Amino acid sequence: MIQESKLKVISYKDLKHQLPAGNKLAALYEKAKNPSKFDALLFPVHEGDIETDSLNLLDEIYWGTYYKYVHEQEDLVLSQPIVLGNVRVKVLSFFEGMVTGDVLTRNMWTRYPDQNDGLAQVGGNLTVTEVLFMEGKGIKKSTCLAVAGDAAIHTLINASTAEIKAGKLSVQKEFLFPFTYTTADKGKHALKGTDWSNHAAAELSAYFNPALLDMEYLHDNVNFFFRVGTHLSREYHAYLVK
Repeated sequence: MIQESKLKVISYKDLKHQLPAGNKLAALYEKAKNPSKFDALLFPVHEGDIETDSLNLLDEIYWGTYYKYVHEQEDLVLSQPIVLGNVRVKVLSFFEGMVTGDVLTRNMWTRYPDQNDGLAQVGGNLTVTEVLFMEGKGIKKSTCLAVAGDAAIHTLINASTAEIKAGKLSVQKEFLFPFTYTTADKGKHALKGTDWSNHAAAELSAYFNPALLDMEYLHDNVNFFFRVGTHLSREYHAYLVK
C-alpha cells in the first residue's frame, strides 16, 4: 500500500521543474495558447518511491489524492496522476500519467489513453520481468507507452497494434493480436475484428499458465482470454509456464 501522507495536490507551475526533460507535459506546455492557465492545472502527486505488491495509478494516486483533498475544495479538478520517484511492484496498471523514475514490475497493464495528451510515461527505465499486456486504439498503430530510458520486457501481449516508444526497446517474446478488417471492404463502417492467426491455441497454452486463460474467448476477445481485468492487472499471478 502507498502512504496517504505522500499524496499531494501540486500545480503544474510548481511541478514542472521536478519532471524529467523531454516529457509530454512539457511539450504540451510549450504549445499552450495560455501558459498561465496550464500553470494553474492541478495534479495528483505521490512524492517519493513506491514499493508494494500492486499499484494502479488511477485508483490509488488519482482517486486517493482526490478523496484526501475534496473536502477542502468541493470543485476540485485534477489532471493525470504523477509519481515523483521510482516504482517497484509485482503488478502495475496505468494508461495515463507519469512515473518520473525507474519502474521494475513483474506484470504490467496499459492501454491507449482516453485523451492523446494523457499518455502513460516512464521518466527512467522500464523493466517488466514477466508479462506486459498492452491494448492499442484500433487498426492504426497507436503509441500507448513512452519510456525516456530503456525498456526491457520479457513477454509482450500486444493487442490492436499498440506501440512503445523508448530509448532502447528489448522484447524477448511478443504475442501479436492486431485489430483488422474481417471482409474485403475497408470503408469507415466495415466489419472489424481481432486477428488470432499469429498464434495457435497449443502455443498459447504451452507458454502461458493455462489455469489463468479463459479458453471460452479463444479467437474472440483478447482481454477476456487473458483475464486482464480479473487477474493480470489486479494482483500478481504466475502467468508464464516456467
